[in-house]
Amino acid sequence: MDRRKMLLGLSSVTATWQSKLWGRLSPRNGENVAGANAAPALSLPAQDSQTGGGPDIRKLSQHFFSKTNDISPWRFIPEGNIKSLSTTTHPGFVSIQHGDEGKDIKGILKDPIKIDDYPLPWEFHLGLAGETYMLPCNQAVGVNLALTFSDPSTWPSDRTQTPPDTHTLQLLQAHLRGPQIESGPLNGYRPAFESPPDGIRNQHGADPYVKPTIPKKSGELWVLFGRGDLAPNVLGNWKIPYTWVGYPEGAWGDHPGGMLSHSLTFRVRIVSPTEVDVGFFGGLQGEPHLGWQMRTFDVSRFGKITGIWEIGPVIALDGWLADDLPGELGISASPPFKVSDPAKTYMVDYGVFFGANAENYDHWSDDFDIPGFPSPKWFHEAGAITDTYTHPGYLTVTLLPQSPPIWAMTPTAYGQGQIDLTQNKDFPGWEMEVAFIPPDPEIHPWKVMIVGWSVWTESGRSVGYGYPPGGGWMPGVEYLPKEKRFRINSDYSLEGIEAKSFDLVFDPEVPQSLLSHKPLYILSQILDASHLRLGFKARKEDPWHLSKPFDVTKVWGEKIGKFDPARGFWGGVSSDDGGPGIGNYPHYPRFLFDYVYYRKGLSTPK
Repeated sequence: MDRRKMLLGLSSVTATWQSKLWGRLSPRNGENVAGANAAPALSLPAQDSQTGGGPDIRKLSQHFFSKTNDISPWRFIPEGNIKSLSTTTHPGFVSIQHGDEGKDIKGILKDPIKIDDYPLPWEFHLGLAGETYMLPCNQAVGVNLALTFSDPSTWPSDRTQTPPDTHTLQLLQAHLRGPQIESGPLNGYRPAFESPPDGIRNQHGADPYVKPTIPKKSGELWVLFGRGDLAPNVLGNWKIPYTWVGYPEGAWGDHPGGMLSHSLTFRVRIVSPTEVDVGFFGGLQGEPHLGWQMRTFDVSRFGKITGIWEIGPVIALDGWLADDLPGELGISASPPFKVSDPAKTYMVDYGVFFGANAENYDHWSDDFDIPGFPSPKWFHEAGAITDTYTHPGYLTVTLLPQSPPIWAMTPTAYGQGQIDLTQNKDFPGWEMEVAFIPPDPEIHPWKVMIVGWSVWTESGRSVGYGYPPGGGWMPGVEYLPKEKRFRINSDYSLEGIEAKSFDLVFDPEVPQSLLSHKPLYILSQILDASHLRLGFKARKEDPWHLSKPFDVTKVWGEKIGKFDPARGFWGGVSSDDGGPGIGNYPHYPRFLFDYVYYRKGLSTPK
């Protein structure tokens, strides 16, 4: 079969495993984008190496792909309560089985993080395997955070010991099953069900060598629960809703997103020495989930954070689940809840760090090269399913048949890294590069626009919309079905007025053969406080077809004062007549994004 058709077709998984992991081919012209035998890009992308030789917090990240059980710079403690640990049993996960010491198992870094080691704010994202509803045991897993406010000179050299003046938070997805749990608001009115009789291994059949016993009626619940002493507003039951599936006589299973997802994601943002954000969502990006559930807490009553002593995954095995949580939830602890069986395997998917600040905005770049990794540093919204596994090596955006059929995405660091050009006299320039494969325009006329978030003029006028108010320049390209041609857009809007367009000049004009190319590369640049520029190319090695620098002072009457470099993009499709709606034939339209790069400085001559 023609691999070009396989890449663009609905059932294209096999081709795209080969297409980027082992040397990507462009779907139209056989262009070799990554090299004949390119391996997955699991190291830091070259275009992001803009730290000036300083410390790079991304080097603390782990996706647990090692074939030798090397998980540095991570370790899991206490070693005496770990029966087995492997990165080969389930490739891409670190798989853990626990002992019977009754102690929490925590993943920690080899060394603590001092508060001034990396520019603030920065983020940590943790992925864990969920899907516990098929198992008879109760468990609690989540993210562990221990902050110390003590002098670093007093910190112990033993990482298993705790420095003085240290306070903790654990945000846990906890699962309880027992006859004392009744259907009600605590578990979304999930019906009680008949517990599998002895010998039932799972929902697929029974062990023929074990005689079944009479099943008992049992209830079940999941909660997101915070424990520790860092902040009152993150403790207790977060009351995250979920749904069940089946009949009132007994649920078949549960909704695949949210609390009961197969993929649990936790987030910690160290905002300042006194402020921290934590959050949770369940599900790979785009699957049914509730989005980020975030809370902010102030720790200034303890002083200023001097170090992050622990940050990472935790498996709660200390007796809290069976002894304390039931009382916290207002249910009986009798009969006793059976806590996690040592035969149970826990799986940690990833622990990822990146900067969320003006100094390291290149950290928001993404190659989408890790199949199954949801790339949670992006916000996604509107009508699309997004994933990195149907076409490995690409972020696949599948639009849904709704009106209007659009989606948008922007970094989670949005709002954290504003750059004030009035104070930055040595501004080297900023640019964003996007490479993508659009749908067939004759079937699904499409549009892609890069979003200019949070722009202000020197006098403080807000350009457009957003939060905080801003928006501004939104360059891109679209296909016009009635005219059967592509058009370059360069929209903007000032606060309080309708959108207008910068009159960008390309000399020569950008040919239709370039704008219709698959893939298409777009470059958006802020050259200085007065000038913008846009470029296109068809192949990675080609020179950019650049517009002439556009002077914004001719339109706004003043220069750019400040902007937020955390720009995203949005896109959509239309019906044949240019109106909303896409239908479902021959398939839901897809955009395949190869990469998104943010850069300090310019990759082209100024």
